[in-house]
Amino acid sequence: MRHLVSALALALLIALSVAGGVAPASAAGTATLEVTVQLAGAPVPDVVVDAGPVAATTDVNGVATFTGLDAGTYRLVVDHAAEDGRSKLYGVLQVAVVAGQTRTVTMSVLSVPIQSGIGVQVTDQTFGGAVPGALVVLRTTGGSLADQKYTDEEGFAQFDDPARGSYVATATAPGYRAGTPSGVIAYEPGGYEFANLPLVPELDCAPPAANPAFVNGGFESGLSGWTTGRTTGGGVQVVGADAHTGPWEGTRMLRLGVPTPDQGDEQEPGPNVVCQDFTVTRATESFAFNAFGWDYTGQDLLRVDVAATDAASGEVLATYSEMPTGERAELKTTGWRGVRLDLADSIGKVVRLTVRAAGTRDALYGFWAYLDSAATAPPTAASMLRTVSPTTSVTTDPATGQVVVAVPRTETDDFALTFAPRCARTGTPTAVALTLPGSARAATSVGGGLWRVTLPASAAGDEPSRMTLQSTCAGQPVLAVPLGRLVRSAAGGTVRDAATGAPIAGAQVRLHRVPGWTARGPEGPYDATSCESVLSKEPGADWSQAAPTGSGVPVRAGDLDVLPQVQPMSTSARGGFGWTVLDGCWYVVVSAPGYVSRTGPVVGVVTDAGPDGNLVGLDIALVRDGPGAACTAARAALGSAQAAVTRAVAAVKAATAKLAKAKAKLTRAKRSGAKARIANAKAAQRKAKAGLASPNAGLSRARSAVPSAPATVTAACR
Repeated sequence: MRHLVSALALALLIALSVAGGVAPASAAGTATLEVTVQLAGAPVPDVVVDAGPVAATTDVNGVATFTGLDAGTYRLVVDHAAEDGRSKLYGVLQVAVVAGQTRTVTMSVLSVPIQSGIGVQVTDQTFGGAVPGALVVLRTTGGSLADQKYTDEEGFAQFDDPARGSYVATATAPGYRAGTPSGVIAYEPGGYEFANLPLVPELDCAPPAANPAFVNGGFESGLSGWTTGRTTGGGVQVVGADAHTGPWEGTRMLRLGVPTPDQGDEQEPGPNVVCQDFTVTRATESFAFNAFGWDYTGQDLLRVDVAATDAASGEVLATYSEMPTGERAELKTTGWRGVRLDLADSIGKVVRLTVRAAGTRDALYGFWAYLDSAATAPPTAASMLRTVSPTTSVTTDPATGQVVVAVPRTETDDFALTFAPRCARTGTPTAVALTLPGSARAATSVGGGLWRVTLPASAAGDEPSRMTLQSTCAGQPVLAVPLGRLVRSAAGGTVRDAATGAPIAGAQVRLHRVPGWTARGPEGPYDATSCESVLSKEPGADWSQAAPTGSGVPVRAGDLDVLPQVQPMSTSARGGFGWTVLDGCWYVVVSAPGYVSRTGPVVGVVTDAGPDGNLVGLDIALVRDGPGAACTAARAALGSAQAAVTRAVAAVKAATAKLAKAKAKLTRAKRSGAKARIANAKAAQRKAKAGLASPNAGLSRARSAVPSAPATVTAACR
């Protein structure tokens, strides 16, 4: 994920601003464009501004001047490497010019680091997610050791700017089979290369036969129906209540790992695994787990993993993974937490359910976990989060009860989270803290059993940060509840009431991608499997291309191409939602209680176009459900269809006028007899003809939607 985040972060850190005005131009029929390039308000001399067909260099005042431009829209790009080779000036701006006029604009650029080196991410092929604590070894193709590093919590190891050459990376980790080496990584100094190394866990768990249904989930019959896989130190036992916890349900539970009475006691590193093959008879299977551990360093994270795989092919059908942490070397527990696996698509299939608990690196700090049935779900992490600031969006994962708190990229103000924390057993906490990677922020009691933490907007980064709510209670283990993730989100759009314009909080927004479709560039012609983007649509125009719902696929939670990795997303109190995604075509489906669901237009994402090139500018208006709702929605659809035709006609007229100007320019060039001028005029005419194809196609699509709309209104408004 790190390589995807780095690529997206570069595009999203671009700062754009437009200022200036229009003045008469000296040459009729062409336009002049003056671009002032600024970094933090200061002019930037001697950088190239690329305008597509032409380019210009800024003078000592940071001004780049373009003369003799044809009227139209130009995409300006500054991509200037600094002398140190470690950073560059980058900015993108789209600007329109008018024949016979001079346009002046200010283009702000940012100094962004150029990531160089070789990045390697190690992932778990069965349970999904990262493998922290894996040893990554980088060797030359000749076998010489170049460097070696352990992966961080995200399973990532970075080798900064090695020497020019060809390398091979390998990864090993406790509890995993030796992985396949990467392909040859050809590296040039100052460049960046990435490799993903999937590791297969050593489970050694193969049931002799499949059960006709899932059985003995509460272990009331010992391990009947289950198979024991790899064990470490006799760490697979069915027990009753012990000194640390009692069963969630019934009188028995499974314990994976061996409890240690003190933080100084060592424990043999390695996994403890059980599994069961069964025929799926229910859409979901639910469990409860309770993890304990002494670790606080983040170096020996306890993993509790649950996976359902196709017993024959090994295809992963559903997974859950958690790594509870906390601060200070005290005994910590997650408390009983629920897990729900969605198996609705596997009814009638034989699947293998595998449960694993393991530490990630060494023998320091004991760890163990309990597993039980969950006919009655334990309290969720989401139930502890009571309120958030209006600027943030909170989405709950129905499988785990954990949350994703998304802070819009445009927000700079502090935000607050209010919790109702609990103790591991009974009583009231004496201290509460919210832990993020590398830090812990103390909460303040605000009365009524509630505690509040205020965080700066900068606490939410491009990469999701793991949040744990830690409650200290007298005479009890510290309760460290994995809450979920904190992340920055793109300013994707808003959901509002179609009648009042008021924002709708808590609407469910589900993202869809359109496989095989591509975002349009600034010039046509475009094929049928393309979608409008910020480069192809008129500046300031609304998104208007209907989503190809027959070709769209819902994005799954955890998709590595999407940040934050959550589906669906709940809108904030201001109706906001947003994801950062990779290039392609995307659309959203929005629903809210009391409203008619709506599918938004398809949006083409071009990350090279900066923040405006991502999934932004979506304004989704929902119509209230009930008597007359269908009529209102049908009339709104008719109005939208007619407005789309009006916009399309205007686009065709503009393109036709541009073609007429190009033809006139060619006629004048032929009269002059200048070969270079004729060649340029012919090229301009070809470009204008090609530019007419997309508006014509758009007009055809818009007109095709209108004939059926009145009939729909008639039927809905009877």
